[in-house]
Amino acid sequence: VGLYADSFESNFDTLDWTFSNTPWQISSDSFDGNSSAQSGNISDDQSSKMEITLDVSSNGEISFYKKVSSEQNYDFLSFYIDGDLQDSWSGNQDWSLVSFSVTPGNHTFRWDFDKDGSVSDGFDCGWIDYVIFPPVVSDGPQIILGDVNFDGVINVLDIVSLINYVLLTETPDSNEFLAADINQDSALNVLDVVLTVNIILNQE
Repeated sequence: VGLYADSFESNFDTLDWTFSNTPWQISSDSFDGNSSAQSGNISDDQSSKMEITLDVSSNGEISFYKKVSSEQNYDFLSFYIDGDLQDSWSGNQDWSLVSFSVTPGNHTFRWDFDKDGSVSDGFDCGWIDYVIFPPVVSDGPQIILGDVNFDGVINVLDIVSLINYVLLTETPDSNEFLAADINQDSALNVLDVVLTVNIILNQE
């Protein structure tokens, strides 16, 4: 069992994303880090879809940051779980956090950007960033807060990696970011360093 997250710093290579119609793309307009996922360039009466299917191991929630720039009330960024619409957004909305409850079992999470038959406004797209999934059945690394280098031990080596991320001398991938973001405020800074030091001291 592990925790999955994606902030799209490694393109779409971190998780098994699939696309239909016009694929989503990587954008430098991001909530955290340097990258986000942006819906594809589409015309009237078209849509751009991105989805992933995961085996959720226990009750939890999926959360992500979203942004949209579109024709108000006509062109929508929408989020679905197993084909059921959870919410949709239109107009010009800056980055904000949303979350949705998820039950155990296999679930497909899908983001769509859909245009109606006429009129364009804004950038005509939606963005998502820093997606955190509920616990899933996975052979991948289990994310433990503070274990930045995934060696199973929280020690000074994790402090070194975290400081490099804070100073921007190294760029974490999505899982490394999640493990390093101790206070889960979607930012890596000196507070995370202090909290990691406290974790190490409390182990002794």
